[in-house]
Amino acid sequence: PVYANKTLEPPVSNEVLILYDSAGDNGWVGYLNSLFLANLIGHFNFVVTHPPVEEYTPNELEKYHTTFYLGSHYNNLLPTSFINDTLHTHRNMVWFRYNFEQLTQASTSFSNQYGFTFDGIDNTKYDSVIYKNTRLAKDILDPQMGHISINNSLLATSVAIARQTETGLTIPYVVHSNNLWYVADIPFTYLSENDRYLAFADLLYEILGVNYIVNTKRALLRLEDVHPNYDTAILKKMADYLYSQHVPFAISVIPVYADPLGYYNNGVPKYISIVDSPNFIRTLKYMEKKGGTIILHGYSHQYSNIRNPLSGVSGHDYEFFKVAYDPATMSFTSFEPLEEDSEAWIDEKITAARALLNASDFTATIWETPHYLASVLDNQYFAKHFEAVIGRENYFYPYNITYNAEQFFPYVIHKDHYGAKVIPENLGCVLPANDLGFPNRTVDDLLFTAQKNLVIRDAWASMYYHPYLGLTYLQQLIPGIKALGYEFVAISPTVT
Repeated sequence: PVYANKTLEPPVSNEVLILYDSAGDNGWVGYLNSLFLANLIGHFNFVVTHPPVEEYTPNELEKYHTTFYLGSHYNNLLPTSFINDTLHTHRNMVWFRYNFEQLTQASTSFSNQYGFTFDGIDNTKYDSVIYKNTRLAKDILDPQMGHISINNSLLATSVAIARQTETGLTIPYVVHSNNLWYVADIPFTYLSENDRYLAFADLLYEILGVNYIVNTKRALLRLEDVHPNYDTAILKKMADYLYSQHVPFAISVIPVYADPLGYYNNGVPKYISIVDSPNFIRTLKYMEKKGGTIILHGYSHQYSNIRNPLSGVSGHDYEFFKVAYDPATMSFTSFEPLEEDSEAWIDEKITAARALLNASDFTATIWETPHYLASVLDNQYFAKHFEAVIGRENYFYPYNITYNAEQFFPYVIHKDHYGAKVIPENLGCVLPANDLGFPNRTVDDLLFTAQKNLVIRDAWASMYYHPYLGLTYLQQLIPGIKALGYEFVAISPTVT
């Protein structure tokens, strides 16, 4: 494209540079933001490098298709070479929130060249972002946003706007001019399923120049925590209903049911393996014929013979991380890797789980981490030994793993930070009552989120469902998702 002042040069490579603020006590925030952005770019055919902005070297921008700078540390003094290169480059440049005044003040002609001015940081509590005529959430706990004023609409365009519902006050949220994009905050902070994060995820198509003509709307359903102690009559009813609605589905299978403390068995330990459950095997075969695809969901989805943190029972507890929970405050108090965590340990667990499936005449090429939480080492193993994983992923600051965050994806990520292909889960599940501090989630909540996701041209509505809830919620959810224009598809490691 040709603009009044600059002509974008042809991309020199498929490489993308992400720069982040590592300075200050919250350098870990910048690092995790860079991982989240790199993961999203993993949806596209780009190679990502993400060093601290403090390590920037002169003319480095010219090596990359696009450069992103995540301004997460207020008043971080940026390298002069980075400022000068940004002002003179013809490469694509995306700037987030803080320290933009260092750029505008370095050029007396900035406003004339780009058609907008930077007015400083705005602390107004904007509670939404409007994008494609859709209102997306913006958490007021993170109020600070860069305030932009457009003075030449021939040069600068407001692609999305931030709005305060009560007053109707608005400011540009994303501005595009020449080769420069400015995002008023960092959309990876305080994000939710209905968040302005969705707008940015869609805008990556424009920013990276990726042509996507056909707007797809795909839905994915998985039946969660299916183990050898499950009521097979319920499972068959699920399969029959979904088959009648022409809905393929995933089955998250736990090969070993364990209740080592007898939590549900009058204090008597109980263990059931899939190989010792012929009726369960027959039921899974039945479900496969009705459109089900088996994915592996841990070995036992619990850890050892202890509460980790709730009951020690399969499906309740964590398997690959040690977790403590305080019921008085309904909050998790600690997370840490297991002492025995190692490549040999995880390999033994996964090999045993796969052997049990194989002995029952099943295979699984897709993995789902129990409760989405495992160590870096474990996640790297899953990425290496499965064709894809499904769910949300946790990412860690390498210098202090207590700093971590979970990311959900609105579309398929072909390669995340761990090297995994990630199939999205972006709607959550029906949760009739508050559970472990997580608020209840209704069918209407899931449909609301699915509707918001339609702002993305490659829209997904991926959810999971616990069969013990019965058919009533499912009979509302499936037609509701279809009514939004989504088509249910089978889970597959080749999905794009």
